[in-house]
Amino acid sequence: MTKKYAPLDPVLFEKARKLPLAVRESMVQRILQKIHEDNKQVLQKALEQGLFTKEEYQEHYLDKFYDDYGSDSFLRYIDAVMDAQGECFVTENERLIKVRANLQHKFKLKIMSTAEVADMLKGKDDKS
Repeated sequence: MTKKYAPLDPVLFEKARKLPLAVRESMVQRILQKIHEDNKQVLQKALEQGLFTKEEYQEHYLDKFYDDYGSDSFLRYIDAVMDAQGECFVTENERLIKVRANLQHKFKLKIMSTAEVADMLKGKDDKS
């Protein structure tokens, strides 16, 4: 279920920026609705796979890991766990990073901050 997004075309972005406010607000609402629907699907799939119970989700994870952009980083992480194609989950969400040891132990997917990834890549460049 992990989404692969294409880079935003700057020309299209500029055109969208010039649309009337009501149209832009409507677009944002549709995007938010789609994100909400995607989150529901991720949660349902995780429950079906037995990653956690509904009660466990509500007690430990629900509404605790929203990022600065309004996205639920926990559900993004769980989506990555279920997809399991990468070596780690990269996030800027400090709340998720603070409890990563517990999450990594439970769900078996490493969590790294963007700064840690940048440092790791810089270290590889330095060795070249």
